[in-house]
Amino acid sequence: MSDSVKVCGGCGETKSLDDFSPDRRNRDGRQARCRPCKAKWKREYALTNPERIRAANERHGQVRRGDYRWAQRLRAHYGLTVEQYERLLTGQGGGCAICGTTRPGGPGNRFQVDHDHTCCPGVGSCGRCIRGLLCSNCNTLVGLAKDDPQRLDAAASYLRRDRREGDGG
Repeated sequence: MSDSVKVCGGCGETKSLDDFSPDRRNRDGRQARCRPCKAKWKREYALTNPERIRAANERHGQVRRGDYRWAQRLRAHYGLTVEQYERLLTGQGGGCAICGTTRPGGPGNRFQVDHDHTCCPGVGSCGRCIRGLLCSNCNTLVGLAKDDPQRLDAAASYLRRDRREGDGG
């Protein structure tokens, strides 16, 4: 048999080494099962051993994969740890820095980090220009106003004015 193929320990088929994930523990440097068989095995194992999976996840601090990825993004984009994020949220009363709601809404159902875009344009931040945590609606409001306080003041004045002024009568 050629060095570029291997028999899968799951389905028994002879497949290219490219069909097997890397594994330094094996002599050939590849896992014993092909990728589809490994995925099937992992699904079945998770269904039959939920307590072991939960315990392993807790040991690694990854109760949910989404939480882990969110923590990585928080660190990469804003230079914040989860603990710093939590302190920031607690410091602003546990809710949105603008409207005070405790329901963040939006993707991931988490409060969004607001930062000064004149300091750091784009998605990320240097970490020094973070203004606070906002709910999805308030973050959208600030973003659509292009971080312009005068525009927001003008919008607030517009909303406060007497509606009868504009109806011609």
